[in-house]
Amino acid sequence: MTTTSAVRRLLAALLSVLVAAPLVLGVQAHARSVTPPEPDGLVVRWFVQDRFVTLYWAQPSVPPDHYEVTTHVGGEERSHERHEADVTWTGAFLGHDPTGTPVEVSVREVRGGQPGPRTSFVAQIGASPAGKVSDVRSESRPAEDVLRLDWAAPSGADDGALGYHVSLTDENGDRATRDYLVDDPWLEVATDGVGATFRARVEAVSPGGYGPGVEEQVVYEDVPGPAIDLNARPRAGGFSLKWHHAKGNQAISWEVLVDGVVVPVPTRTGTSRTLLADVTGLETGTEYEIGVRGMNRHGGGPVLATIARTYDLPDQLAAPRVERGPRGGDLSVRVSWMPPADWGGGEECCYRITGHGPADRAGGPALVVRWSDAPATRFDFPVGRPGKWRFQVEAKTGAGFSPVSEPSRWVRAR
Repeated sequence: MTTTSAVRRLLAALLSVLVAAPLVLGVQAHARSVTPPEPDGLVVRWFVQDRFVTLYWAQPSVPPDHYEVTTHVGGEERSHERHEADVTWTGAFLGHDPTGTPVEVSVREVRGGQPGPRTSFVAQIGASPAGKVSDVRSESRPAEDVLRLDWAAPSGADDGALGYHVSLTDENGDRATRDYLVDDPWLEVATDGVGATFRARVEAVSPGGYGPGVEEQVVYEDVPGPAIDLNARPRAGGFSLKWHHAKGNQAISWEVLVDGVVVPVPTRTGTSRTLLADVTGLETGTEYEIGVRGMNRHGGGPVLATIARTYDLPDQLAAPRVERGPRGGDLSVRVSWMPPADWGGGEECCYRITGHGPADRAGGPALVVRWSDAPATRFDFPVGRPGKWRFQVEAKTGAGFSPVSEPSRWVRAR
């Protein structure tokens, strides 16, 4: 059967005054328990106008070859229509049977020549769409990992003839939507065991089709959700931590764990749902499991962990080379060295040069320390005392000092 242009104009006008509903593809299931929903074809909304039914669905991200819409009365096929892939609503004639006759209407996609599962509903000729539900309420049951929704049926409706379509959109993560068809004005769904915020839409469905939808923000209270993108940047004997959390995360504080043990580390707030913390007092050049988790009155959320390694100390330097300092200056020795083969991953800072000289009149040996910034590898060392000197060098990073080098040969200052 082909719908005439006049009828299509009528259907378009009816759609323009229909209360808007979120046209989303999702998971549709007949469920009223914690059983996860199962895929069941398209999510189709519909309403009856006398002997016509208008039905509509969302455009999938990957369009099918085409759609097929069929009607059956008493098991007998009455119509079969094909619609192009860009069609997201259509109308179907329910027939000339008496008012109140039930008509089964089915919609399915065809992809690669293969028909998909049918989404079917039963519409009654001449029936009126359902009214509007009210008083949508939610209850969190964290001990059972269950979210329960309750609502009041449309005023004056025959409860036995009503069903309900509930859509839950996750507002914390990927905004995925799950759809449920239930027979009674309540729904219990299993959660992931962490606090979350949903956008709930509840619509009553009668033999005449969908009523206006009621939307509410629903907060499921439980332990906080996990952190996001934990970054452990090595530091001197520890790490600088940075992580994020999703919008709506219910953490009121955060814990930091090192190898599974909570450490007393203060956290501070960055920008755009970012948290920061510094872990110190760890061994250099050592691998650790670093984790964070949110906390609230329900307990601790899932731990987000990463494996990271503190910086190693720089490698030991070879004994420095020495020669008498330049002529005409104060008593000095020119000291030169090769940089460490490996700085250990830390930021290169400087060198500590220690000069060991002759004893003074009281018998105390001379000990003079000077510093030279990296990457310089030569230093004219003022000793201030004649006699023989020898020198040792250490490289320094944020992780600490390298082992001290072997001493140089003896040299007289000039």
